[in-house]
Amino acid sequence: QLILESPDATQYHELLTDVLMYRAASYRKKGDFDKNIADYVAIGSLDSRDSNMCQIAAWFLVYWPGCDARRAEVALDLAQRAVAIEPESRKPQPRLTVAVAHYHLGRWQFVIDELTARPQPDAVARCYGWFYLAMSYWQVGNKEEALRYYDWAEKWMQRNLTDDKGFIRLRAEAAELLGK
Repeated sequence: QLILESPDATQYHELLTDVLMYRAASYRKKGDFDKNIADYVAIGSLDSRDSNMCQIAAWFLVYWPGCDARRAEVALDLAQRAVAIEPESRKPQPRLTVAVAHYHLGRWQFVIDELTARPQPDAVARCYGWFYLAMSYWQVGNKEEALRYYDWAEKWMQRNLTDDKGFIRLRAEAAELLGK
């Protein structure tokens, strides 16, 4: 607490962010996801100016199963910070993470608007986006568009990342929602 309130707080926030990121990665490798998530949430309370750190913490908050509203709000703040720090960045992840956080907050139209207005330049991010578009379109009642995006994502995944656990989990979540 003393570090966080010191006159050089920004410098300490960056150092503490680094420490928490490394510790979170260690917890993740050990399979201790509760502590892993707790460290990412703690990063959200810091005034980090590192776009990459904000993005990584935000992504893991929405990526791991069980993302609730509290985690989604912290992730949204972090992802928006990453975008604000580097607004001209061509990195797809911060904007995708903003959209995914909105998905977990039930703001499906935002996801549709964001991901259709700004297609992801990176193929992997684009596929993640397609699954979230499929689920969002389904939630707003546009079943035809939902199935179209789901089919695109599934075909791309089968050609490129058939054994990626994140994609497998996301595809299963989308399939369950869409009744596939």
